[in-house]
Amino acid sequence: MRIAVALLVAVAALIAGFWMWMGAPVVVSSSTVREPIYCVSFAPFRSHQSPFDLSTRIEAEQVEEDMKRVRALTDCVRTYATDFGSQHVPGIARKLNMKVYLGIWIGDDIMRNSVQVEAAIALAARYPDVVRAIIVGNEVLLRRDRSPAELAAYIREVKSRSQVPVTYADVWEFWLKNRELANLVDFITIHTLPYWEDIPIGIDKAAAHIDHTLKEVRESFPGKEILIGEVGWPSAGRMREGALPSLSNQAKLLADMTEIARKGNYRFNWIEVIDQPWKRRSEGTVGGYWGLFEAGADQPKFFPGAPVSDHPFWHWQLGGGLAFAALLFGLASRRIRRQPEALASRLWMQVAAVALAGGALSGLSVEKLVLESITWKDWLFAGTRLAAMLAIVVFGTLALAGNEAAPRLSRAVARLTGQPGEPARMLDLLFLALGFFTLQSALGLALDARYRDFPAPTLMMGALPLLLLVWRERNLTDLAGGFPLALGLVFAAIWILIVEGLQNWQALWFVASLTGVALAVARGAKQGQVQQQ
Repeated sequence: MRIAVALLVAVAALIAGFWMWMGAPVVVSSSTVREPIYCVSFAPFRSHQSPFDLSTRIEAEQVEEDMKRVRALTDCVRTYATDFGSQHVPGIARKLNMKVYLGIWIGDDIMRNSVQVEAAIALAARYPDVVRAIIVGNEVLLRRDRSPAELAAYIREVKSRSQVPVTYADVWEFWLKNRELANLVDFITIHTLPYWEDIPIGIDKAAAHIDHTLKEVRESFPGKEILIGEVGWPSAGRMREGALPSLSNQAKLLADMTEIARKGNYRFNWIEVIDQPWKRRSEGTVGGYWGLFEAGADQPKFFPGAPVSDHPFWHWQLGGGLAFAALLFGLASRRIRRQPEALASRLWMQVAAVALAGGALSGLSVEKLVLESITWKDWLFAGTRLAAMLAIVVFGTLALAGNEAAPRLSRAVARLTGQPGEPARMLDLLFLALGFFTLQSALGLALDARYRDFPAPTLMMGALPLLLLVWRERNLTDLAGGFPLALGLVFAAIWILIVEGLQNWQALWFVASLTGVALAVARGAKQGQVQQQ
């Protein structure tokens, strides 16, 4: 028991150190100056409200509540449409002494486009002291909703009927490809989002990339005023090469942009002020976490210039991890006591490894579950996967402590298909579950990766105890389908590594998880074939 106590103390110390490191506040700027943000993108949607649902109606009271929160950070908002509640923004902005870049949504619906144009012209005429400019369309050319000639017609119409400045907003490359539009607008509005670049830009180089982009656009359109209409960074979601979404990186880019804007004497609009959950349906987890406020929150995620933690609930995650590790040691203690003394030390080392992984990774897995789930189907699937991995940790710990045989896929398959064979243990079924969830994630990320997250901590937590069981087994029998599954995981891992690159440590972690499962399956299959021969 002295070995068990010593290992438990060591595991607890490592888990505590892990979470203290993960949750430590990051100083993102040496400046103590908290300058107001020039302008922010504002959409009035909350919770399950979405522009994809044309029946959505958002009342002025809700819009005003959100804009009062926004007022603490800036006196300017940019809108994207004149419906779904955005029509209330100019009037509320006047009450709060704010300014508005008034957006018109130009899409593939000609009738809606006409309604948007008429509404914007009327709002600009009614609130000339509030509306700084009308933005005729947002990334229309990027989406290919209208041709450059059709877009130009909308710009001319609005400009001829309005007394406020008129512009168009798109990714900076599309201005360089459609230079003729610059002659139609009063100023150019560009989007530059380092995370979404074709070659993603890491946070350390993001501000310099934006500065370089702005200079290139200025040189291409000499004498033309330029507004950065969208610049921002996501606080959660999957990595793209070396571009990591996180709270500290979001805070860093905001601090860096404030600094270079001061030095370069230019203006930028931050996207966005409030998280928009509806974007996760089309852009994955990362799409819903570009805001400075969480949806419905009264306080921002961080205050400019102040240190920020990437895991603000790390104390709870640490406490849960310690409790889970202690539970695993407690479950293992009775079984190990029944084993020979010479074997006990080795078994305790294996239990400690599983407890350390479970205590450290369970909190991360729960965090990912909350961040990545939006629909009830998401919650059901991801919740079932997490529950299965936690069950594997528990039953795997018991099997390790009892020096039991490794799980076998053939028993699980026989039970599920009604074929005769040995009775399947719970761990056999959980092994099959691990294979299913691993293969599902691998195929998804290999075939359609852009908006998918890496479930590395969840899968690795479940893979470790089974890998230990399989790797120490010397008398395994046939593992049905073992080699094809292992080969499939290996090929998927190689392809993901090629696509994501070595900079993406989330991808590397996921590849390591795939490799672990593939090794467990392949090792068991190989040993089973040797025994049969």
